Amino acid sequence: MLIYIIGKISDPNPVDYLRHVAVGNAVFCYLLKQGHSPYWGGMDACAILSNSFVGDGTSMVKLLQKNSIEWLKKADCCVAMPTAPFSKGSKKEIEVAQELGIPVLSYETYDELDAKLAEYEKSRVFPIYKID
Repeated sequence: MLIYIIGKISDPNPVDYLRHVAVGNAVFCYLLKQGHSPYWGGMDACAILSNSFVGDGTSMVKLLQKNSIEWLKKADCCVAMPTAPFSKGSKKEIEVAQELGIPVLSYETYDELDAKLAEYEKSRVFPIYKID
């Protein structure tokens, strides 16, 4: 399943920023190991740090934010990390998902996440195509 991960990334405190990235990476890797295809904006951190797309860091951030929203639009569902309510960007991502009718699943533990993803997968309706 294509899963878009929502959660706080940026922080003026470098230690807290790295903590947010570590938590997001852990969720990303967990979902990947469960057989899903996750996307998380924190994976863009290397591009932001290297500034490899454009010469202006602010422009790079805007470019990556646009890319994140385009990926979100294609997701089957979103997973909101526990930090999501504390981030302006995460709130925007949740708003976009809700406007598009994409479910946003929140969780506190991986067991709870597994249960919610399993419940969501069972509820999905797939079209049946007749092949002539």
